[in-house]
Amino acid sequence: MKYVVSLTTKLKPPQSGTIVIEPEDYTATEIQALRKSGARVLGYLSVGSVSDERSYYKQLEPYTLRKLDDWPHERYLDVREAKVRDWLQKKARDLKRKGCDGFWLDNIDVYEEYRSTEMFQALVNTLHAIKAVGGYVMINGGSLFITDMLIPHKVQLGAYKRESNAKRMCASLKRAGLRSVIVEMDGLYKVQCGAYMQQDGADRIVKMLKSAGFTTTKRISLFSGKPRAYLDGVTQEEVFSRITDYDGKGKFGKQHAAESDRYQAHMRRVVKAGLDGWLLEYTIDSALKTKILKFCTAAGMSGACISDDVDL
Repeated sequence: MKYVVSLTTKLKPPQSGTIVIEPEDYTATEIQALRKSGARVLGYLSVGSVSDERSYYKQLEPYTLRKLDDWPHERYLDVREAKVRDWLQKKARDLKRKGCDGFWLDNIDVYEEYRSTEMFQALVNTLHAIKAVGGYVMINGGSLFITDMLIPHKVQLGAYKRESNAKRMCASLKRAGLRSVIVEMDGLYKVQCGAYMQQDGADRIVKMLKSAGFTTTKRISLFSGKPRAYLDGVTQEEVFSRITDYDGKGKFGKQHAAESDRYQAHMRRVVKAGLDGWLLEYTIDSALKTKILKFCTAAGMSGACISDDVDL
């Protein structure tokens, strides 16, 4: 099994596999040495946030949003700004010239905090620009964004300024035996039924809704490209484990059952879409480690990194 190993210090590399490094801690010569050892070297690059401890923080500060909950030095980065996307592509080129085989893109979760059609497209454009630099592209987390990319075809029955109106529509659908969800996006509460990889799935739901008397339906397709043209792999954190305290070396527990099930289904979907899948877990529980590795094998994951420290 291959392993993703995230490094922020100059640790001895594995003989083969994929490692993620903090590029600022390595010279071009040291990166070349890692590659010669048989490892694929990915450079860490935060797409959706920037730390005030970075040398380039002042350059990006005008385009920052609020602070991240568990990381007081980090602020979300507004990738809707063209200047931010241009800077990220330039940074990717710098890492490529330094010798990295590709990029480990973090904090795509900015989409969850500022969910909108504009933010989704901005992230798609960012991935396209970074992929154009060349090399392997892996996303860390960003499950909501990845889900909207992999199953983009949906059917919408209404978009409301008031959540109460959206709930009334959902209640009407429930009485008709139809399931729906409320998606808060673009400043509106949108009532949607189903999410599908292919357009024909949405077409079937439209017919079902019309036969039940719901005529105000709208097909929505957030993404129409091929995922492999934008990224190669996905790392998902805390599928089976959970960080309960970020101080010091951190404290860990088991992930809540419902959340774990959701992440497991998500990662199976990632693999089904033809992307590489990795898990990044935090635990010292040997039984949980065994469970994680068994899942990786059964689900066709490319590997896992199991850490005993929050600070990778």
